[in-house]
Amino acid sequence: MSYRFDNGDWRVESTASGAVSKMAKDNRDRGPFQGLTAVLNVPSPRVSFLDFSRGDAGRIEVRNAAGQIVDLDDIRNFRITAAQEIFYDRTDKVWFGEAKVRRRLRVLPVPASIEFGGSTMTKNHDGIEFVRNLTFNGPDGNPATVESAEPYRMQVFSDRGIPWLSPDRAWEAWQSNPALFSQTPLQAVQQENTRRNGSKFIEERIMAGYVQAEANLLANRLKILGGVRYEETTDRGRGVRFDPGAVWVRNANGTFARNAQGARIRRPDAGAVNSMEQLDLTTTERGYTNPLTRAWVGISMRVCDSD
Repeated sequence: MSYRFDNGDWRVESTASGAVSKMAKDNRDRGPFQGLTAVLNVPSPRVSFLDFSRGDAGRIEVRNAAGQIVDLDDIRNFRITAAQEIFYDRTDKVWFGEAKVRRRLRVLPVPASIEFGGSTMTKNHDGIEFVRNLTFNGPDGNPATVESAEPYRMQVFSDRGIPWLSPDRAWEAWQSNPALFSQTPLQAVQQENTRRNGSKFIEERIMAGYVQAEANLLANRLKILGGVRYEETTDRGRGVRFDPGAVWVRNANGTFARNAQGARIRRPDAGAVNSMEQLDLTTTERGYTNPLTRAWVGISMRVCDSD
């Protein structure tokens, strides 16, 4: 939005604008998986790179423990081990406002004016993102059972000869059989850790003001312009606070408490190593804030010759 007024003595101009952008991806209820991880379903495979030409292998040969060649284009020789889901939710906002007022000074014998104005702009980013990993258990719910990846082969490119896996078919199979994929306690901790580290906020605010005077001399052949400008920028960010020492018992003076052998004593509420209890003590979502303000004042004078 903008506004302008000018009657020859007064001129007023103002502008205001804003924009909001939002991006989100959350397929926990809709699918499909972002990706699938598969490995060769062959014990102790031997991989050979053959027929080198100009530093590149022209052929890759895989044999099993018995020396038999394994067909890499046969999806039955692969098994799924894990699935991945990626989530994010980001919002960006920009707000801007500016106003200028100019007054013609008719009391002087030469054309002259004085102008003052100011502006403000705020930009911020608020976002969170994380990855969820799931372990493939197979139809029987037992990850130790060797299962072929054939039921999850992509159908669209089935005639290309490449054994692509279909995240859609794997997702649909999981909806029919919830035991097909599950999350280990370590994967749950890793997911929460990436979520807390991926939760960030940053805001920048710029405020400025100025006053200037202008005069035309020598029948408008010489212009003098001078003024003062002040600008202040404030940045504020919030991110993860990581304190690995929070799992240890401390004395009243802040030092680490130690046992008779001199080893640090672990807090009872810290749980096991790499547990969710440990994460709650060491990693705080948006627990760290770093404000920063910068300001400057500028004085300028300009003399212009119209020739």
